[in-house]
Amino acid sequence: MDNLFHAKLSIYKKGISQMTELKMISIDICIATYKRPELLRQLLKSLSEQTINDTYKVRIIVIDNDSEASAKNTVISFFSATNLAYIYDIQPEKNISITRNKALEHVSADYLAFIDDDEWAVPDWLNQLLKASQQFNADIVFGPVLPQFPEDTPRWVLQGGFFNRDDKTGAVMAHGASGNVLIRAPKLFNNTLYFDPEYGLTGGEDTELFHRLYLHGAKLIWCNEALAYEVIPQERMTVNWLVKRALRGGQIYAKVYLKDYSLPDRIIWFIKRISYLGITIISLPVAFLMGKSRWVWVLRKLMANYGQLSMLFTNYAYKEYK
Repeated sequence: MDNLFHAKLSIYKKGISQMTELKMISIDICIATYKRPELLRQLLKSLSEQTINDTYKVRIIVIDNDSEASAKNTVISFFSATNLAYIYDIQPEKNISITRNKALEHVSADYLAFIDDDEWAVPDWLNQLLKASQQFNADIVFGPVLPQFPEDTPRWVLQGGFFNRDDKTGAVMAHGASGNVLIRAPKLFNNTLYFDPEYGLTGGEDTELFHRLYLHGAKLIWCNEALAYEVIPQERMTVNWLVKRALRGGQIYAKVYLKDYSLPDRIIWFIKRISYLGITIISLPVAFLMGKSRWVWVLRKLMANYGQLSMLFTNYAYKEYK
């Protein structure tokens, strides 16, 4: 537990309470984008329609990960028709961690939010995140990203629920994702609030960051009402993509968590992973007879367990964003 962090946070909370009646509370919303101009426009439109209290002032920070600045025209044309404050910047190296860190360089607000460029938020998205942060006295609040499927989505994908994630509002988390998140008092995290470039091509940089903040004493909670939606492209609705994502997820989980395990914990973890791997291998033929959604579900569990075990022998993880 980081006592200095909590001492600073206690003082900051009192300051926030007093400032609510004295001045505007600022919120920076950060977006990392790469060659998705139409989806980015849809996201920006949803952010411009947020219904929040007049005491909050929003600024949007867009970081273009394309060296050719493909998002620039979209950003400039959109904001020229609004009163929203914004920052547009470029980070040319292909690395999601460095790109998100470029956004953090511009952050100066009382609250910081991240949302992905292939998503859009419901009108009370930001309000629900802020409400949950205050209600549960949380430093970090995560919300769900619900899938939006095209009309020709295969039936087995819909049945499998591979893209669904929800939890109980107020549930305490040990890690989370950056696709839908609010961070209170980001300046108090000092040098701890950064995305590790080592995860810039594999993904999982958000899992590593938020677990690190959790270990430093930050309170992470879930808010099921802070809804964002994500377009699911055709290339993600394949067995190959889903299996590789499960493999990478297992690898990242082990890479983030195993370094903090004691030897006895590692032994217990190893026994569990071997057992689960054996169970999924045995279950696979039976699941195949139960339909494609069930078969793929078991195959993903198999690959996730294999992915965790693979990190015992290598530090290499599948580079999904290479």
